[in-house]
Amino acid sequence: MGKRKNKAPKQPPREALPLLERPKAARRVLRKVPAWVWGLLVFLGLAITFLEAYPWLSIEESAFLDPSNPYSQMLEVVNTGYLPVTKLDAKCIVNLRNTEHDISLANGNFIFRNFVDSLSHEGRVTIPCFRSVKSNIPLDEGSTLGIEISYNLWPIIASVLRRSQTFHLKSVIAKDGSQHWQFL
Repeated sequence: MGKRKNKAPKQPPREALPLLERPKAARRVLRKVPAWVWGLLVFLGLAITFLEAYPWLSIEESAFLDPSNPYSQMLEVVNTGYLPVTKLDAKCIVNLRNTEHDISLANGNFIFRNFVDSLSHEGRVTIPCFRSVKSNIPLDEGSTLGIEISYNLWPIIASVLRRSQTFHLKSVIAKDGSQHWQFL
């Protein structure tokens, strides 16, 4: 079987030709963008990626063990960043008072070392501050709780590079007589 001699080679349709020329025009426009603009875009992209991955801790309220004692509320720390954190320590700073029984505690520090080994992205764990104050007498409104969470960035374990975040809470009395924490 022989080849046909008069067969014309296939040509792309006429509409497709301008599409082939467009990338060249786009490349010419992109080459006109100054190098410092490209550098700025790369820097901003890296900065946004780093900030998204950096561990940001937040605190969420959970159940009460005793509704009349705000210090008995379970509080959870949540890692909202993508990098895990390790060796979490909690320092609970308690300021409470009861004027009826003339009881007060100022700057009571309760430290819970290494209460969790690792906390991954969206991981949550209960902060052990609820173990710091057990009271059968009602506390006055305005008692405060400071929580300082210190941690290592994974995989860095050097104590010099430990980071910490501090949260401040104040007790308020609800209409039903229970006390709740309000973030300051």
